Amino acid sequence: MSRRNSAMYTPHPLTAQFDSAKFMVGGGVAIFHLATGRVVLCSYEQHGHTVYFLPKGRRDAGEESGTGAEREGYEESGYRNRLLPLPTRHCQPQAHPRVHAPTHTAEPVLLQLMPLREYQYVVY
Repeated sequence: MSRRNSAMYTPHPLTAQFDSAKFMVGGGVAIFHLATGRVVLCSYEQHGHTVYFLPKGRRDAGEESGTGAEREGYEESGYRNRLLPLPTRHCQPQAHPRVHAPTHTAEPVLLQLMPLREYQYVVY
């Protein structure tokens, strides 16, 4: 990892508590457009600069995280999408019975903490 990009990663886990009135949970997706082999990016203008980002947004109350990520991907980009399992390392326990660990999962691959006004925004 380059020195420049390492600033976005903290080397130690953070400890903090936020009650439900002070945090929002969001989800996002990386949409791969198979016909062109490209990744779908969204953008907006801020202070005369174009900011690019992967489609993401807030999960609705009671909505399953994966469903919310797919919905936000469509709402932000206009592209239909679905979650696909990837060969990623994760810390989640395996489902019972624990015969073997699957090589591909649809677990989040990045967690981002962002301040949003007086709230803590958690995106994965």
